[in-house]
Amino acid sequence: MSQCNRKNGIVFFPDLLDTPLQNDSHRFDLQEWNSQGGFQAYRESSNGEVSGTGLTYPSATDPPDPRSGFIPDIGPGEGLIFASRHLHGTMPNTSGQNRYSLELRFCTRRDLEAADEKLNVDNGSRGCFASEFKNAATGEVCPEDLWKRYEQKTRSGS
Repeated sequence: MSQCNRKNGIVFFPDLLDTPLQNDSHRFDLQEWNSQGGFQAYRESSNGEVSGTGLTYPSATDPPDPRSGFIPDIGPGEGLIFASRHLHGTMPNTSGQNRYSLELRFCTRRDLEAADEKLNVDNGSRGCFASEFKNAATGEVCPEDLWKRYEQKTRSGS
């Protein structure tokens, strides 16, 4: 484990929290993403060459300069908790070391029930990650009516 910082870490843009940004989220469909393998997806050609799938996940089409954002220093063994609605991304890895991360997503039932439409001011994607969430105590999958209502209420333009 090593330090995460400007050479290999994560960047946030807190000044843009409630500002709609031009993006390609309308091209993202969670069901298609998952069926194609998500972040682990790849294609292998007949000669054995491996390449990306061409799958896309929502990104700003004119992203802000990462140097203008907030880049926290995260030490070995430390964690970072943040709301995914914050515009965030990875810094180019110029550290000379491999970069690994472990991502855990969670939410509270109360937040899903509140379904604040201001949470996704520029989201045009289809699908809802809450559909895959499980109750930590019981292991039960998030109820379909709950995540569908959340998806509907938090989609931009709804």
